[in-house]
Amino acid sequence: MSSTLTNKAQGASLNSLKAKVQSNPKDGESWLAIAMVLARFEPGPELRQAINKSIELQPDEHQAWLLAGLDLQQRQEPAAAQQWLQQIAQQQPTLVAPRLAAAQLLMANQAEKATQSFNSVIKDFPNDARAHLLFAEHLQNQGKLREAADQLEKALAIKPDVAENWAALAMLRLAERRYDAVVIAASKALELDITADEARLSRAEAYRQAAQWDLALADYRQANKSMPNNPFILLGSGACMAGRGEYDEALHLLKKAVQIKPDLAEVRLNIALVLASQDKSNEALKVLQTVLRQPGLSATLKDATVIAQSVLQENRRLKSVVSGAVESGDLTDMQKTLAQAPEALLQSDPQSSAQFQAMAQACQKWRSDESGTRDSPNDQRLEPELLAMAEACLLCRAADTGSDMANIWHAIRLGQSNVAALDDMQRRVLRVWRSVLDRRHLPTVVDDRSKGEACLRYWHFRIMAGSAASLPGLFKFTRNSIGLHQTTAPQHLIAAVRMMMNESAPCVPAGEARGSFMLAAISRTHAFVDGNGRLARFVFNGELERAGSQAMLFLPTMRKTLASCLDAAQYRHDFQPFQQFLLQARVGTRILLDEFKDRLG
Repeated sequence: MSSTLTNKAQGASLNSLKAKVQSNPKDGESWLAIAMVLARFEPGPELRQAINKSIELQPDEHQAWLLAGLDLQQRQEPAAAQQWLQQIAQQQPTLVAPRLAAAQLLMANQAEKATQSFNSVIKDFPNDARAHLLFAEHLQNQGKLREAADQLEKALAIKPDVAENWAALAMLRLAERRYDAVVIAASKALELDITADEARLSRAEAYRQAAQWDLALADYRQANKSMPNNPFILLGSGACMAGRGEYDEALHLLKKAVQIKPDLAEVRLNIALVLASQDKSNEALKVLQTVLRQPGLSATLKDATVIAQSVLQENRRLKSVVSGAVESGDLTDMQKTLAQAPEALLQSDPQSSAQFQAMAQACQKWRSDESGTRDSPNDQRLEPELLAMAEACLLCRAADTGSDMANIWHAIRLGQSNVAALDDMQRRVLRVWRSVLDRRHLPTVVDDRSKGEACLRYWHFRIMAGSAASLPGLFKFTRNSIGLHQTTAPQHLIAAVRMMMNESAPCVPAGEARGSFMLAAISRTHAFVDGNGRLARFVFNGELERAGSQAMLFLPTMRKTLASCLDAAQYRHDFQPFQQFLLQARVGTRILLDEFKDRLG
């Protein structure tokens, strides 16, 4: 029945097109449309008439020549179409359309010859946008995504006003994980066509992968207006809600997506990751098992599922060990347990290794007199307990002004003997304050780099304890991003952390240089679900203290500048902007501590 309806609809369309050419016999576009309908449903003399009229009226329309070639292939042998199109090209060397059609005919079964043909056409007609577009399609079919995207960019440089092509470029860049390029291309498509939902979804996915949750959700919600209950939109929206820590809403959206499309394995994988983020590892592992049993699971999703499974199992093994080490202050048992990590989580990461080496080399040239982190005589009056309290308040995001810090100080000093009298935030500040003070008196934990991984897990637990969602002391189970940059994948984390702590860091001069290296490297690795930046700043100050300097405070107002400086250090291996930033941080520390002391009276 559906076939009959389709034939009727095509017949009505064909009659309408015939009426158009009857009233205007020179309407080349209508003749081409007639030929395209007839090629699908009624090949024969009438088709050849429509093709000939289309070529006569639009000789540079490659689709007409392609239809002619396909018709000739069906009536004779494939080589006949190539010979005829090449003959036309020789007779009319300024005409590109026959040569494009010849290249297209080769795409299905003679990929290498098609590539040669497209290269030849582009050499002779470098400014023909269609040649670049068709070559991009061919390259994409061959799985050569980067080359395909490059051809699309060349086509858009010639003809930049086609939204569909910008949307196609965005999809290709998304497959390459070039999220900054996705945003640019998709935004251009939407400027030209506000209804370009494919481009909007590509941009939403790029924002999601870059952990820009609000921007991604805005695009998903807009796309949902024209595509309600789309499981892929529900998947993306659920992942964003999970990224924002709104796990109940995330599960609601993801479970709704499963109801609509039960075979979408990525949704179930994300459900498992949300459960893991809620510290429900047993439930998460059961869901991962169902994912692995799903038929037709892609290699990429299977790998991601197996890695997540390995990390969750390892975290379950380590959870009591890490908490026990924190309770006792002895890392020996933790080190022994970490030495038994599964092979699946010990994969090396050449990219991280190269970055650590380059950053360490850059820090070896550090000049302390340029950064201004050496203490002035005035710094000696900054009491260690007050400075530690200020750092704890900032690490807990409890206060960022001297006045608020003074209030917390009074509450904690009064409540130390009765911790139950403190509220949750005050108790957390108290725990972190003690951790900052202990950092000064437990040099063996910080100094012994053979304990590198155990050291990071120990201190992460201490500063993030009380936040179950951060999984204190346990490594993350899925890859994430900082802005548009990918961080270290879970299967590479252990090797990366051990190289960072045991090989790269010792090569850097002690003090502010090594602290800066550690700050950049820990932030770049992003080993934990949450608290990586706070851990990096905590370790940075520990390195300063070991060298005889006082800790520095990083105010929220400095966060954007700090991110820019870290970007320069991590990806350009340039620490000069960070040295300038430390000048501001030192001044800011003095000002905030003076305000803190004044408020104490």
